[in-house]
Amino acid sequence: MFASLAPWNSEFSSAVAAELESEPFVTFSLANVDRNGLPHTRTCVYRGFLFDDAKTNILLFTCDKRSSKYKDLIANANFEACFYFHKLHKQFRFSGAARVITDDQYPIISFNKAKLAMKLQEQNVNQENGNKEDGLVVEQEPDFYSSRIDEVGATEPITYRVLSPSQSQAMNYSSTSLADLNKPTIPPTEAEWKAERQRCWNALSRSLKRSFKRPAPGTQVTEEKYKLLDSINRGVDGTSSGQENFVVVCLFVKAVDLVELTGGVDRRYLYKKSYDIDAWKEYEVCP
Repeated sequence: MFASLAPWNSEFSSAVAAELESEPFVTFSLANVDRNGLPHTRTCVYRGFLFDDAKTNILLFTCDKRSSKYKDLIANANFEACFYFHKLHKQFRFSGAARVITDDQYPIISFNKAKLAMKLQEQNVNQENGNKEDGLVVEQEPDFYSSRIDEVGATEPITYRVLSPSQSQAMNYSSTSLADLNKPTIPPTEAEWKAERQRCWNALSRSLKRSFKRPAPGTQVTEEKYKLLDSINRGVDGTSSGQENFVVVCLFVKAVDLVELTGGVDRRYLYKKSYDIDAWKEYEVCP
């Protein structure tokens, strides 16, 4: 089965497009915990979908490899990302696991059929329990918002169907046939992950690229560092490009909570991904 748009994707993409009509970029709040279990929330800039392809359903943002944000995600990759779109009065809360693309690291995609079979069995049990009337969805599925416990660190393999861009491109250029559908899914190669990081770097403004040349985030400003910051801002520092500190963070979405504030009868929808297959369970629930 090849990648396809998740049921929440069109609503989200439309909201992003509407926001960008009057705003230079879209921001969101990222919540995660550090290695001591302390919570942190940060404002990040949304950088589109992985491989510039909405069908991946994987959201991107960027950060500095020396930042505490990066170190926190490496220790515990579980996240929640909250977007609020003022024009359309919609809020999206995404939950899942983060993975990173750096100068020496990229996501390892796992297609473990044994684990998938086990998870599908659990899913069927949850679905049977969910047939009870008046039950809360989050009570029917205790792990509704959580990622898998064996995928805590951002360096661990992740079970998610991600198609190699070259395979996806070949499918787009040819008519889909039964033979195509029976072909095994090919995950992205190391070269394709590196090319994606380069694409994201090229999309940054000149001033934002310069920010990766600054002294490590959070370090105390000294006279020497102040002079370096000034020379970087003026473009006369003579240091490296800073790209070695550039990180692309991939948000592998596993659950979505959408609230639509209509001014009348508000609506709320929950979406849960069925692990590495392209299937989502969808519920309409009370706001």
